[in-house]
Amino acid sequence: SELNLSYSKVNDSGVMLLSSNTALTKLNLDSRLITDTGLEWIGSLTGLMHLDLFGAKVSNRGTVYLKNLKALLSLELCGGGITDLTQISNLTGLTSLNLSQNCRLSDTALQNLSPLTGLRSLNLTHTRVTSNGMPHLQSLVALSSLALYGCKVSPIAINKLRLCCTRLQVIGVDEAASRK
Repeated sequence: SELNLSYSKVNDSGVMLLSSNTALTKLNLDSRLITDTGLEWIGSLTGLMHLDLFGAKVSNRGTVYLKNLKALLSLELCGGGITDLTQISNLTGLTSLNLSQNCRLSDTALQNLSPLTGLRSLNLTHTRVTSNGMPHLQSLVALSSLALYGCKVSPIAINKLRLCCTRLQVIGVDEAASRK
């Protein structure tokens, strides 16, 4: 079943009430009222295949609660508090990952994405990712869409990535940012 609570007033306490709904496969909680505490309850929803926490105030501490979501195919964590992707690396079934707006996420964190070889779509828009991080994505051979708007990634780095990720067709990158 699906539940869209985007832009609602649901907070961490409300998420606790959802935790018994193990039939949920898609959950949209695009809300600034959701924090790491709410993720503890979300972690019990092991049937989730799609989880949208776009605006949630989630940090590295909260991502540990996602480790049991092995059925997860799509994940959006865009609240700005993510700097470490260690826990995300355990979600090897992911095909779509949106980490945009995490302005402190840097190149070194990308090395933890290498186990996600089935990833087809990756959004790193408005992170601190640069050309130096692109080699960490070379194992993502299924990658076909990569968004890098606002990132300092050169055309040379993108071309090198394309040699490994031969399916890569859609790349979003700002021309001005790529020249910096």
